[in-house]
Amino acid sequence: MVAARILCQGLIFVVFVSIAPLAHAQRAIPPEKLALIRQLNETLQARNNAAQISEMMSNLLWQSTEQGFEEAVALDPNLTPTQKKQIMERFAAELDATRQQMRELLKQRVDLGTIVEEVSTEVYDELFTTEELKALVDFYRSPVGQKVVALTPRMFAEAAQKTQAKVWPRVQEMLRELLAERLKHYGIKQPPVRTRG
Repeated sequence: MVAARILCQGLIFVVFVSIAPLAHAQRAIPPEKLALIRQLNETLQARNNAAQISEMMSNLLWQSTEQGFEEAVALDPNLTPTQKKQIMERFAAELDATRQQMRELLKQRVDLGTIVEEVSTEVYDELFTTEELKALVDFYRSPVGQKVVALTPRMFAEAAQKTQAKVWPRVQEMLRELLAERLKHYGIKQPPVRTRG
């Protein structure tokens, strides 16, 4: 199915982008600096937050894929309402199975917590001095810093949902325009635009 292939390509891209920095040769980090980076990762609950953020991103990706596929099927002038319903039912069943399979494979094959710690170690080493890392550890151990740590997954989720809510209608409009252009190009009359109510 086209949507499943697009979804898989998207997930492969996300994993590749997440893992790509590991390909760079790591230089030796001074022990004091490495200890501070480890303290910072522990204080920031990097492993736990990575899993939560990954799950939220995955859910948003699946939701966007489902919405895009539904929109494409709804606008297809060559499908009857019955065919559209059957396609969406099959898609929903396959999507759930694919989603579950991908989650299981990710759990088996990708230790996201370790990857996040390795990548953040490299990034913190490149971007912060030992003194700056000490200040970060002190901040994140403070009450305000702990509040930031505790609320980060929620802040990320809310920001992602609100961003998607603002972006998705624009994406849908662009998809409609592209579909209309393609239909016109192939001499197919455009179906009336349906609105959800």
